[in-house]
Order: sequence, then C-alpha cells, then structure tokens
Amino acid sequence: MHSLFAAATQTDRRSARELQQQWLIATALFVAALWLYTRHNDFSFYYHPDEPKKVVQIRDGTRNFNHPLLLLTVTDFARWLTGGTTDCQRIVELGRWCSAIFAAGAVALFSWLGFDRFGVIGGVTTGVALLIQRRIYEHAHFMKEDAALLAGIALTFVAIDAVWRRPTTMRALFLGVATGVAASGKYVGLLMVPFAVAALMGRRREAEYKPRVLLAFAGAFLVVIAAINYRALLSFGGVTAGFGGEITRLNSRSGIEVDFSRIDWLRRLLDLSPFLLILFLAHLVFAFRNLRQLRLPDLLLTAFPLLLGFMLSFSSKQSGRHVLPAMIIVAVVASFAAIRIAKELHERRARFATPAVLTFVIAAFAYDFTGLALLDRGFQRDHRRELVEWITGNVPHASTIGLEERVGIPFSKPRRFCEEQSPLPQQLHGARFAADLGTLEELRASGMTHIAVIDSHYKTFLNEGSSQVNRGDAEFLRRREFYRRLLSEGRLVWSRETGNVGVLNPSLRLYEIAPVSGTAPATGE
Repeated sequence: MHSLFAAATQTDRRSARELQQQWLIATALFVAALWLYTRHNDFSFYYHPDEPKKVVQIRDGTRNFNHPLLLLTVTDFARWLTGGTTDCQRIVELGRWCSAIFAAGAVALFSWLGFDRFGVIGGVTTGVALLIQRRIYEHAHFMKEDAALLAGIALTFVAIDAVWRRPTTMRALFLGVATGVAASGKYVGLLMVPFAVAALMGRRREAEYKPRVLLAFAGAFLVVIAAINYRALLSFGGVTAGFGGEITRLNSRSGIEVDFSRIDWLRRLLDLSPFLLILFLAHLVFAFRNLRQLRLPDLLLTAFPLLLGFMLSFSSKQSGRHVLPAMIIVAVVASFAAIRIAKELHERRARFATPAVLTFVIAAFAYDFTGLALLDRGFQRDHRRELVEWITGNVPHASTIGLEERVGIPFSKPRRFCEEQSPLPQQLHGARFAADLGTLEELRASGMTHIAVIDSHYKTFLNEGSSQVNRGDAEFLRRREFYRRLLSEGRLVWSRETGNVGVLNPSLRLYEIAPVSGTAPATGE
C-alpha cells in the first residue's frame, strides 16, 4: 500500500512503465470526460443569451472582443474542418464540442498533475474527483469561454511543475505556450502570468537556469497570444471597446445596476462536496503551519482560488461559471490533501488509516456523483418545449402573445443573423423586457391575451437591492410597476420553477391578461 502513496514526482526520473501508466490514466479520463460532456448538447442555440452572439461571430467572421479569442478561434477551425457550415444550430454544437474538449482536457491535465505528485493513486483520485464535478459538466455543454479558460489554467499548472523540477529552455517555452493559452481563454487568465513568472524566478539559482529561460518564456507567450488572437492585432479599437464593455457590466445585470455580496463566490464553493471542502480546509491549516517547507507550485495552487475569489469579490460576476476555476482547483487540492493525509497516517502506522481516508473519499465521490446525475437529468428536460406544447394545445391559434427575449421562443422580430421559424401558430410580439411592449391597458387594447416572462428579468426589478440602487431611474420604476401589476392582475395559467439546469429549466410563467374563450385551466409543475 505504501508504494501507492509514494510521490512519483519531485524529480524527472520516470520509468517507461510509469510514463505508460500516466498517459493511460490521462487518456482514459479524457475519453470518459468527452463522452460525458457531449451528452444532451443539442438543445437550441438561442436558449442561452450569449451563445447566439458567438454564433454570429463565427458565421459572419466578426469579433466583439468581449473575451480573448481561444474558443472562437478553435471553433472557427473546427467549422473549416467540417465544411464551413453556416447553419446556426450546427455552429453552436461545434462550439459546444470544443468546450467539451477543453473541459475533458482540463480533467486529464489535472490528473497528470496528480500523478506527478503521487503516482497512480494521485492520477486516478484527482481525475475521478474532477470527472464527476457537476459544474465542469454543466459549463462544458455551452459555447462559452469558461472551459477554455479552465484548460489553459490546468496546462499552466502542469508547465509550472515541469519548470520547477528542471528550469530548461524547452520547459520555459512550454510554460510560455501554456500561459498564452490561459490568457487567451478569458481576460482573467492573465492572472497566470505572474504565477508563471514566479515559478521561473524561483528557480533562477539553479545550475540549469539561464537568462534565456525568461526570454524563451516571454517569446512563446507572445507568439501564442498573437496566433490565437491575431484578429485583435488588427482591431485595437474593437479590443478596447470589448474589454471596456466587460468592465461596465461588472456590477450590472440585464443593464440594471445591482447590489451584490462580496462573499457570493464563497457560497458558490458549496457546490462542491462538503468532504472535499473539509479536506481543502485541512490543507490550508497544513500549508499555514508549514509555509516555509511548501514547494512553490503547491503554494501557487493553494493561493489561486483565494486570489481569484478576492478579485471576484469586487464585482457582481460571482456566478458558478466565474468561480469555476477556483472551485475546481479547490477540488484538486482537496484530492492531494486526502492522499497526503493517508500517506502520513500510514507512515505513522495509524490503525485503520487507509480505510478511513478511503471511506471519506468514497463519500465525497458519492455526493458529487449524485449532483452530477441530477444535472444530467436536467439536461434532458426542456421547459421551453413544454411551454410551447402547452400553448399549442391550450391557447386559441388566433391569440396574440407577448414574450420576453430571454423566454427563448423565436418571435416575429427577425434575428439579424439566423432565420428561425416560430414554433407557435399564434401571433407573437417580443421585447427584451415585457414591460417595454406597452402598458397592460395598451396591450389589451391591441388584442394581446397572454404574456410569457422569465423570473430572472422581472425579479431584477422587484429585488429590493436593485430597487435601492436604481430608485431614481424613471425607466426602472416604470418597468417595476409593470411587473407588479402583471403579477397581481394577470392570471397565471402556466408555470415552471427553476430546475437543475437554469438555461434549459428556467423559471417561466405565462400570464393571461385578457379573457380568452377556450383557454385551459391554469397549470403548474
């Protein structure tokens, strides 16, 4: 048993058998993750509010530079390889496959890191712990930059380990490439640059360290940045506008300023198994007590989630996807902690040490697997399809229905890039906010009978924090009054509460604002 916990890692001396084991574990985890992360990823491209914006950039060859271009560049390449489709649904599914590949790569890379430290047991434990994390599974299903960022961060930590073991020019080149990939995932990926520089400077007294090591790192970093983001070099104005827009949106939601808690990011970590959180806290105690003995790569790995959380605390962008890198690295560090604890207790000949730690880890896996299963079930349910089916069967075809854009049902307003047929026979009118369609009196006079809304919109106006921030805004007050009246005067005829996957299972409500003969009785879940 002791050999299982032996660190295979702190040197470059690796047998052919160990390398085969490391590659086999990483490859198996990558394949398993890719299969898992591509399940049920064919839902409509217009469900997520951000995916259509990325689809139009791929289809039209434009870029808005709200994020660096790793995801879009790779998706564009995949589109070229598959024949250059212009179909919006096909493009978004290609983008989701790219996200799944990035996410699977992150799992394999962190498993590689675990093997580097603890051999087979480290690779397997870390890989399985990440494979069943529901938030990786969730964000791998969308054409979004989050999985690309995570893969870049994982690659950078693997490169940091390699440089720390032996600071050669080739490894500095590898670190530069990895850091460039991380920085090209999302702007926050630039956080990996000081981490990489710290690793290089920490080895400057080694015999193999040469001044050209830093030059190799910088050169590789700049080449990768330019290769992935080459369009940005031709549009500096677009980059500043896109980056500025992201800064503007740091403390707003749907264009509305909001109050936010500075510790929301900590609450997001509760998505992890409590067993993993306990192990991470145990590691923090160990790290604090043994700070001088801690290897720099371990110190950087420990510091990353805390530093990212500190940065996020200054904005409202503390949702699950923004906290994802911190969450996953907490799980990685917790996995390492479990093995270290087992090894320490085993060396002290503590009775039942290995079975006790093994039971703890299995309990963590069981908890996370249960959450993953619920999320997988959520991806198989579509609230919008259920709403369409109910309207088709219960609302007269001659009716007029108002929709909020985020409800996610195409309406008469043509999309500027994808012609999408409405799935409903009724006449549809839409706006970003239902309140912008007109007053209830105006809508009734125009013949509108129903309004479909999504809670993330109307609750923004009814939320006390938003109300306080925007209390002097006449437009905000007008919309808030509309939603108050809609909820009190309208008849709720159909509703669904938020499910396990917010994008596919949002909280939707259909209100009847004018009597219609033949409308079915109200129904909920």
